[in-house]
Amino acid sequence: MHDASNFDDLNLRVTSTLQDLPLWEVCLELESPGEELTKLFEQQPLMPGIILTRNQNYVGMISRRKFFEYMSRPYSNGLFSGRPIEYLYNVLQPENFVLASETLITIATEMALQRTSELLYEPILLESQSGIYGILDFQHLLLAHSRIYTFTLAQLQQAQEETKRASIHLRELEENYTVLVESEKKAVLGEFVAGVVEEIHNPVNFMTGNIIHLNRYVQQLMNLINMYQKEYPEATIEIQTVSNEIQANSLSGELPKLITSIKNSAKRIQETVRSLRSFSANESDKKVVEL
Repeated sequence: MHDASNFDDLNLRVTSTLQDLPLWEVCLELESPGEELTKLFEQQPLMPGIILTRNQNYVGMISRRKFFEYMSRPYSNGLFSGRPIEYLYNVLQPENFVLASETLITIATEMALQRTSELLYEPILLESQSGIYGILDFQHLLLAHSRIYTFTLAQLQQAQEETKRASIHLRELEENYTVLVESEKKAVLGEFVAGVVEEIHNPVNFMTGNIIHLNRYVQQLMNLINMYQKEYPEATIEIQTVSNEIQANSLSGELPKLITSIKNSAKRIQETVRSLRSFSANESDKKVVEL
């Protein structure tokens, strides 16, 4: 699990999980006085919550929002500051949203957005396979989802550029083929084409095989973006800045067209590769006969 101070250094991908995000792991025993909660929250103004334990075993969590919301009521500060935290915890009885740390960020965002309005802004508790708990800021989850979306878009654009370069290379190959045929060098060209076909075949197959997964990832991300825009019509400044930079409003219509274009281009390349492979095999047979 990552420290909560290094969010900007993360290298997030579609396959990134919650354990790749910065977490808070500050704990307090239930028998500690309530004023300790106040001190910790004041020392760490960005900390979204504190994990509560009994004999170092996980019990629950109190979020910053719920703590200060309740302590701001009349007499609450005097009533709970000197008493064990357990008194306040029993009164609040907070409902915590717990996810496995191995959960994909894209899936976790969808699940978090389905919470009730009362819990929507609450931090998320993560549990690792070893039983260690950490607290994830909900805003960090949304920002991570936005970065994954941007990364996926960049991958699509890169795939389109590679497809264009492959198409240009194939056109040049076809022109060279015509010249060589006219100069009666088909046998040499067959060997040349065989080498080029092998160079093109694997990248094209990789690209074609991943288009289906890429399309599904993009659709999932678009569904989450639509849900987020519905639930949060007024986004934070950070998210709105990223949205403006990538022109998020126009992407829902452009991304399917982009994927279709890549798929069609890859199919045309595959057809050309098959034709060139057939030609190469024929020319090799001819060369053996001539010898």
